[in-house]
Amino acid sequence: MTKASPHLEPSASKESHFSALTEQEREQWVDHEWVLHDAGLQTTYAGSVVAVANRRVLGVGTTHLAALQAALARPDCPPRQQIITVAVEGCPLLGSRTSESKEKP
Repeated sequence: MTKASPHLEPSASKESHFSALTEQEREQWVDHEWVLHDAGLQTTYAGSVVAVANRRVLGVGTTHLAALQAALARPDCPPRQQIITVAVEGCPLLGSRTSESKEKP
């Protein structure tokens, strides 16, 4: 696993749980934390669900299934087992990109 940024590292209280995860589960956890804590993603995708793998947004939708289906439709999509979906809280800002434009690389 590549070194994640310091704010994405597990806290001391979570360390034993984190170390019990498989490599793939750790990567997914880091992806999840990235979506939750990245201000740019929060602003861009507020109110949407994103499908993510390896710190890359692959699909966007109004539901987890829609985001996953958008990701799986991409020719460069990694295996399904590597993808997670994360709901991004908040309301879309005026002038932010629409779901359709968010899904394009």
